[in-house]
Amino acid sequence: MQAKAFLEAYETLDDSMYQKIQLGSVHFRTLIFERAPVVTAAIVCIAFAAEMAMKALIVDSAGGRLSGLPKSHDLDELFKNICGDVRVAIASALNKSLLEVEDSLRKNAKAFAQWRYSYEEGAWADEEFLRAFVRVALAQIAGP
Repeated sequence: MQAKAFLEAYETLDDSMYQKIQLGSVHFRTLIFERAPVVTAAIVCIAFAAEMAMKALIVDSAGGRLSGLPKSHDLDELFKNICGDVRVAIASALNKSLLEVEDSLRKNAKAFAQWRYSYEEGAWADEEFLRAFVRVALAQIAGP
């Protein structure tokens, strides 16, 4: 549920920024530091949603047990803890090879931590991949 909530928060922030651009109140020439608070919050939300979705998959495959759940924010590390069949199903649903998904998660591995502190050193994330990944990962969770 938390992963879905953070996905929805990301989408709300993303829609808000898109609407402002469409209405002309934000221009692409606007200095990045003026847009950064919304972009930063949106990416923190989608990166955290990816983390929570993977943790939900790990718990789901463990029969609901929380013991042994990784305490990491590292998306690459978390993905390695998901059973192989589910990793393959996620890659297939994304129309990517498992290696491509692993590579994307490796590149986005620290997105949650980096974007929370992006004002210190900058950050990078692939929002489009993370959004698609979260949706696909959540679809893999067994329903009630």
